[in-house]
Amino acid sequence: MQYILNEDEYQSLVNAKLARALYAEKKLQELCTRVCDSSPSKESDRAWGCMLSAAKLGNVWTCDQCPVIDYCPEEKKQWTEP
Repeated sequence: MQYILNEDEYQSLVNAKLARALYAEKKLQELCTRVCDSSPSKESDRAWGCMLSAAKLGNVWTCDQCPVIDYCPEEKKQWTEP
């Protein structure tokens, strides 16, 4: 069965799909940040800490050994210089 949609109906479907995708990405970022902020670092007993959380505090942290690096949707990751 096929449906013929007018432009407004089509645009509302596209917007709803985009809104769901943005919400899912936002939730994934929140979860990744929470995991990173609570996972212990390999160098010390303190939590590793997400660079996004550090930026809110005025600090600079990197993503080099982040435990969720493969899942984190952040596009502007920070790396230490080689």
